[in-house]
Amino acid sequence: AIAVFADKERTRRRDEGVPLGRTRVGVHTGIAVVGNFGGNRFFDYTAVGDTVNVAARLESANRAVGTTVLISAATRERASGAFRPVGRVLVKGRREPVMCYEPVTDEDAAYDAAYQALIDGEDKAATLFEALLEQHPDDGLIRLHAARSRAGKRDDIITTA
Repeated sequence: AIAVFADKERTRRRDEGVPLGRTRVGVHTGIAVVGNFGGNRFFDYTAVGDTVNVAARLESANRAVGTTVLISAATRERASGAFRPVGRVLVKGRREPVMCYEPVTDEDAAYDAAYQALIDGEDKAATLFEALLEQHPDDGLIRLHAARSRAGKRDDIITTA
């Protein structure tokens, strides 16, 4: 819903002569410190902590993986709806990759099969992603996994930094 609204607003503003970039969203669930920080000379309402940092890194990672909204596994566990796995994304500031998902309107069995072949290290992943790319040439995530598979990658670890 967020991505649809942002894209419609971007189009509307572009038609008015105001060029806007694409809105990307990163969502992570955890503990954060949120509130008013500062003193007499400087005062700001903000959020800090690892949770906020991971969400910001996921927002940035959207560009590299070809998505608009990325959510972490911690958020996925608490959310309802359909999601497709993106992969384990290595983000700046973390040693362990963050398993990420993209919200989708419908689950796609063909994508799920291609992704499973990828994480199982099977050579057929490349063929499956190429077939998906023919059907969905504008899908950035499929394009990423097809290119990775073509290059011989047989895992779902994505480096964005």
